[in-house]
Amino acid sequence: MNKKNILIASLALLFIILSISNIYLVFEIINRTPEPLEPSTFRNLVSSAPDSLDPLNASSYNSRDVIHQVCEGLFAYDLREIDLPRINHLANEFFWLNHTSLAIKVREGIYFHDNYPFNATAVKWTLDRINYFINATGMLPSSTPRAELTSIFYLPDGITPIINCTKIIDEFNVTIHLNAPYSPILNLLCHQSCYILSPRSTPATHYIEINGDLVGTGPYKFDKYIQFEEVQFSRWDGYWRNLAHFEKLIYIIDHAQPPDNVIDWYSFYHWSYGNPNTTIVKDFTEDTGIPRMKYYYLGFNNEIYNVSWRKAMSYAINYSDISNLIYDLAIRSNSPISPGFKEAYNSSAKAANYNLTKARLVMESMGFGVGFVNDSQWQTVAEGPTPFLTVNYTFNIANSYREEIFELIEENFKFIGIKVVENGVAWNEYRSYIYETPEFLSLYAHNYYPEVYDPFYVFRDLFNPNSNENIAQVDDSWLNSKLNLITHTSNDTIRNNLYKEIQGYITEVGYYHAPLYHSKLYFWHASNIYNPIYNVLDLFEVYYMYRS
Repeated sequence: MNKKNILIASLALLFIILSISNIYLVFEIINRTPEPLEPSTFRNLVSSAPDSLDPLNASSYNSRDVIHQVCEGLFAYDLREIDLPRINHLANEFFWLNHTSLAIKVREGIYFHDNYPFNATAVKWTLDRINYFINATGMLPSSTPRAELTSIFYLPDGITPIINCTKIIDEFNVTIHLNAPYSPILNLLCHQSCYILSPRSTPATHYIEINGDLVGTGPYKFDKYIQFEEVQFSRWDGYWRNLAHFEKLIYIIDHAQPPDNVIDWYSFYHWSYGNPNTTIVKDFTEDTGIPRMKYYYLGFNNEIYNVSWRKAMSYAINYSDISNLIYDLAIRSNSPISPGFKEAYNSSAKAANYNLTKARLVMESMGFGVGFVNDSQWQTVAEGPTPFLTVNYTFNIANSYREEIFELIEENFKFIGIKVVENGVAWNEYRSYIYETPEFLSLYAHNYYPEVYDPFYVFRDLFNPNSNENIAQVDDSWLNSKLNLITHTSNDTIRNNLYKEIQGYITEVGYYHAPLYHSKLYFWHASNIYNPIYNVLDLFEVYYMYRS
């Protein structure tokens, strides 16, 4: 390949990785709040259109970011702080009546954009609407699909809804009754699916349409969505906190062409992201060591391969080659828990690194390769008619990353006598394997993004036998018991220690996956934008920003 083609390929891969990652950055904030210089519009270039305006169906970055400008939750994370402390937002205060009853006093004097008063009735109405669309009530018609985010509202058994009912105590006090102790409930209530909606303007028994209206209490009102072109917002002048600086906010949907308008913010890597002299590009991971939350891994079918096979394969992978494969745009992951989880992250838990000696010792402990003294003996077995093990690697054709992972492990596993068979399929078939028939998979490369900012959801999704995200078919009694204990543990420090203990167990005992990497965090914005709010949650928030 000539130098020109190498350059083109490198730039293309950079665009793909950063576009998919929708990478963001945390950066030191000085909360300066001067008045805007003049009536102004903030323009955010986004990679694609929102796919839903209903918080219960908004799983894409762009849908979630639209909702976040308009609606608010009882609780939130302070996005100005790198550690993302959880704070009371629409809730004024809360306390536990017992292990399953959460009493909340909401703030007074707040109004929705349609001038409907925010109060305990609105909270109950919103939470009842959630239970309706996840079919906790049993009243959802068979013709109406359950909400896309249904799974996050169920206990780990996949059968029992987390919330039993919500009771109004008086105009500004409400009690949420759970079906069982569930310590992550406060973090769940921070999620955009729990943002409080106006009972006056929101349909109770059907989803908000993409061409419908979204009405919340946030700093911006949703004006309209021009299909595949723009999402338009205007400042809510009745907002309960200080008013936002920008009077207008526009999401400009990219069509791979340079935008005609001046762009203030790039919510993804864009090849024409502006004049280098007037655009700030920041590599936050380089400065802080904090990558994105998304976790990339090589999965093993735990029902087929016991821990010895998984351990041997984990040590046989040359992870440096993966770093080269993605042009060093990521850091090695040690477990599904990103350093972005801060206090819950176990920096001492180290995943298997490339070590052929260890990998071969595991093979020999199973009776394979005993007495072998050189590489060629292992290779000869892998390439011969009777390899020690034959594994299928399934991937979707035309996905260059997954195809190159195949080439890597095919070569690496030869050195422990394992043959890798290529199983390239169309995207629809690959997706069917992943989410419908994972029991037929052998090895696969996949990624996972935690929907809720709590490590419990990571472990529950990836390793709970009742989870659709448990593609590796993990069913570990020790881990299951720890997850059950966590749901009953309300103390944050104790719960974080349990999360750390699980990370150590995964890396030293479980070997459920071979962890590969977490993407690095970058951001791009105009140099005259101040108070930028970037964070590992990938939440765009214009409220604090201003132009100078």
